[in-house]
This record gives sequence, C-alpha cells and structure tokens, in this order.
Amino acid sequence: MSETNGKINPQKTKWDSGVHSIDVLSGNKYIFISLLVIITFIAFFPTLSCGFVDWDDPSYILENDLLNAQNGLLSFDNIKRIFTSDVDGSYNPIPILTFAIEKQFVAPDPATSPFIFHFDNLLLHICNTVLVFAIFLRFRLPVMGAFMGALLFGIHPMRVESVAWATERKDVLYGLFYLAAILCYTNYIDNREKYKKWHFFAIGCSVLALFSKIQAVCLPLAFVTIDYLNKRKWRSAKVLIIEKAPWWILSATFGLASIYLLNKGGHFSPEGAYAKYGLIDRLAVGTYTYGIYLIKAIYPYRLTYFHDYPDQLPMMAFVSLVCIPVLTVAVAIWANKQKLRYMLFGMAFFTVHVAFLLQIVPVGLAFQADRFTYIGYAGLFFIAGKLYSYFINKYNKDIRFISAGLVLYFTTLAIATYTQAQTWTDTPALCEQYIKCYPNSYNGYNQAGIYYLKAATAKFDDNDSYFYRLKKADRYFKEADEADSINGRTLPTISSDIYINEGIVNALTGDSVKAIYYFTKAIAATPKSATAYDNRGYQYYRNKQYDEAIQDFTDALKIEPDNHNTYYKRANCYYALKRFPDAIFDLNKAIELKSDDPNYFIARSVVYRAEGNSEKAIADAQQAKRLGGKVPEQFF
Repeated sequence: MSETNGKINPQKTKWDSGVHSIDVLSGNKYIFISLLVIITFIAFFPTLSCGFVDWDDPSYILENDLLNAQNGLLSFDNIKRIFTSDVDGSYNPIPILTFAIEKQFVAPDPATSPFIFHFDNLLLHICNTVLVFAIFLRFRLPVMGAFMGALLFGIHPMRVESVAWATERKDVLYGLFYLAAILCYTNYIDNREKYKKWHFFAIGCSVLALFSKIQAVCLPLAFVTIDYLNKRKWRSAKVLIIEKAPWWILSATFGLASIYLLNKGGHFSPEGAYAKYGLIDRLAVGTYTYGIYLIKAIYPYRLTYFHDYPDQLPMMAFVSLVCIPVLTVAVAIWANKQKLRYMLFGMAFFTVHVAFLLQIVPVGLAFQADRFTYIGYAGLFFIAGKLYSYFINKYNKDIRFISAGLVLYFTTLAIATYTQAQTWTDTPALCEQYIKCYPNSYNGYNQAGIYYLKAATAKFDDNDSYFYRLKKADRYFKEADEADSINGRTLPTISSDIYINEGIVNALTGDSVKAIYYFTKAIAATPKSATAYDNRGYQYYRNKQYDEAIQDFTDALKIEPDNHNTYYKRANCYYALKRFPDAIFDLNKAIELKSDDPNYFIARSVVYRAEGNSEKAIADAQQAKRLGGKVPEQFF
C-alpha cells in the first residue's frame, strides 16, 4: 500500500512480504463466513447447556436490583437507573440493559432460564468473529489468510471465559461495538472524502462500546496502530490529535469515571498476596503476564476462571521483567528493518489492549484472566493470517502438508474450546477445573465448599439432600484447610475464613462443640474477625452459655459497631438472663440501625411484656405487623 495525498492505494509493497493484496470485494466470501459461523457455533455449543455460576452472576443477573424494578424493567425511570448506577464498582449499563430486555421478554425468572443469556452471548461472539474477518479483509489480507485469522479469533480456547460466563456479556457486547468502530474507521481512512460519514459512525459505535465495558478506552490507541499499518502520517498533530480528539475526550471521560467508581468500591486496595507486592514485584507480574498471554495464544494451557497471586513470585517473573522488554524491542527493531509492518502492527495492537490489564496498577484480584485478551488477540491472529498467506505463496508445493498441519491444529483448538466450555456448566464444575489447574491452592476447594453450604441453606428439599450438601461442603473445606496448611498458611485471613466455614458446617449438622472449636481457631488466626466472634457467640447462646455468648457478641461489636443483627443476638442473651434493660438497649440499637425488620419489634415487644409494660409491648407488636411480621394474637 502506498500513500497518495493521504489516501490508500491497495498495491503490493515490501511489508506485504511477497503476498499479493486482493480486492476486498472479490471472491465468494460468504462461504467462508458460513464456515466461521458453523465452526464457532459447534466449538461453543456446550455453553448453551450452561447455567449460572457463583462468580458475579448473582450480583449482575440473579440478584441485581436494577433487574427487579417495580415500575417495569424497560420503563424510562429504570433505564435511567441502569445508566446512572454501577454494579460492584463497574459501570456497564448496556450489558445490564440487555439482561433487562431478556428478562422482560424471554426469561422472567433468569434462574430457571439461563439458555437465552448464553445463546445471546454465543450469538454476539459469532458476530464478532465475522466482524474480525471483515476487518482483516479491510487490512488487505487475502481471503484465506483473513479466514484463518478470524477462525483463530472464533474458536480459540481463551475465548471461552468471555462467551460461557453469562456475566461477561460485557466482553462480547463491547467487542461488537468496538470491532464495528474499527471497521467504520477503516472505511473512513480508505477514502476520507467519500466515506466521511464513517467517521461519525465510528464515534457512535465507540460510545456504545464504552457504555458496555471500560476496556474500550483503548480505541484511540488502536486507531493509531491502524494508521501505522495503513502508512498514514500517524504522528502528525492533524491525524493524532485533531482527528482523534473525540476519542481522546471520550476515553479520558469514561476512564476517569471508571477510576472513581473502582476507587469507591475499594478495587484499588490490594488484597491477599498482592498486598505485599512492591513496585518491582508488580512490574514483574506485568511482564510475566504479558509473556504468558503470548504463549497461550499458541498453546492455551491452565485455563480456569481465576488465577491465584502466588505468595512468592516465581523466578520466571523476574526473568520476564528483564527478558520480555529486551525481546520485544529486539523483535520490533528487526521487524522494522525487514519492513514487516504487519508484524509491528499486530504486536502493537495486542500490547495496547493488554497493557492496562497487566496489574502493574492493582485493580481487584484479576490476574492473567483469559477475558482480558478478547480484543487484543486479534492483533496476534492478524499476524498468523499474514504468515499463513506468506507461507502458502512461498511454499506452494507443500500446501497439502501445511494445510494438514493447520487442520490438525485448528481441530485441537476446537476440541479444547468445546471441553473448556463444559467446565462452565455450573459452579462445582468450575471449581473442579480450578482444582485441576491448581491442586495445591485452597481457593477451588473453598469456593466449592461455599457453593454446597449455600445450596444446603438456601433450599431445603429433604433431610437426605440437606445433609448430602453439608457433607460435600465439609469435605471441600477440609481439603481447603489441608491445601492452606501445605502452603504454610501464608495469609491468616484466608485460614480464618476456612475455619469459619468449617465451623458453620458443624453448627448446621448440630455439632456445637466442633463448631466452637473451629470458630476459636479462626479467632486465633485473625483476632479482628467479627464474623468468627459472632458465630461462636451464637453457638454459646444455643448451648445456653449466655455469659460467654455476651462476651463474644461484645467483642464482635467492638470490631463492627454497626451490626444490627449482633445487637439482636446479644439482646436475646440478656433476655434469657432477665437483664431486661440491657436487652431493651440492644434492641433499640438494632432498630436504630435497621428499622424495617419486624423481628426486632417482636423481640422488643416480648421484653416489654416481661417488664410489665403492656402499652409499649402492644405498640411494638402493631409496628411489627405493619412491617409484615407474623405476630401472635396474644401480643395485642
């Protein structure tokens, strides 16, 4: 391609590396589009049988207040709420809006209708795959090269998290608008006078992408890499600043808003092992992750929903800190000398999309997440498509061997994707996959235990299923405890959480002695654990050890002075000891902190009745009834 008055002339140049460009309108591309759709659909078919998982799905879909509007999910007021609210510190209004549409018209009870959410995710991913194919053609890749690159995008196992996870609608939806913006922008720069309208279309798609996921702030940087690929004067003020001013402004606005929300939600507060990492450690994490992403683009391994920060960074992380920058610069210099513009573009496109997600600046607990590569990998897949076209042209006699090797590789990827998609069937399957990848980590066992513990307490089918779930929970918590022990119990808060979970299981099975034992161990691990004190206090209360219970509840309130439920529990102890004024004081505090709980008014009514104050007892009984409480008639 050569530049003539700022316009693109699709002719062969050195960066083509011997590959003849083709007219993007020639050839029967619809056959390739059909193949992309069919193969991608088959690879991700298991996602249609997936349910929801206890990994953000409850907060985003099942229990999201924005999806439970009294005046209609798609009313003006609720849509306004969706666009002016965040969910767990993340601002993604358009994905939430799509959930509202699905719930309104297809799935009034999402918990029983997960199919539509997964089907729409897959549909969006297939659309994105076709868009990548169209973009690669606009980048002057031959049809077969564009097809190979797009097929990699479509069926690569690193896509599974973005497609199979219902909540990650954010990825596939932002990807749709993001890729559409790139296609519009490419149309614009191919002939700026004729296609000036595409400039405005690109801005519109960019806004929709930003409303879908904050990762879209990378768009102006992506456009710069595209300018470089197309031999535009990308460093000139006119192209870099003036032309892209709308995108710089949009990215800055949404970026600052996202930083505010993330900070408000405490996502910039490092947790776990990451809290101990200094600047050098974080730089090592970033370069190490960058290298892992490059390796996984070719050989996807250890795919799981979560990756633990190691308590001590492996030596390879610090080797990466030195080697990755040196190798990257060396490859860039070599590619520049060889005039391999396509390679520089692909690496730059990949880098600008993962650079903000390498956790050099800590944001939450995400580490080496597969979903972070969703758009960025398109740059690497473009290089792959270009190399395929080059080798087919240069080694035309060996085309059968090359094709056979590629068929085998793509088949392997598709099978890996199909298998990985099945791990998102439900939470236990997800946890088992994590355990398979990290058998010595407490996390997978603990998450599986929590799932079965919640399942036992949330739904009581019969005694057998109830105790079966508790038994499963107990087994997983014991394995979590063992894994934590093997690793030297490096994080006291984690050890404490495991002990608390074991204590709760024993409490629910009726073994109060064991429950108290585990809660005591939790307190020894983390003396500032209000949850441990509160749970142990309740066990003492059930054993009628009221003085011990009061002391534990008091210690819990010193740590969490605004816990209304702990005041309520301590009030029950005071009532049992006939210390009525103390019980009234605690119930007053509980009601002050949560005035809409009828149980607190019923309890205070009981205490007033015990004191002989029938007027106040009746008043509280009436208030409890107004709040929907079940109040015995004799209370009136």
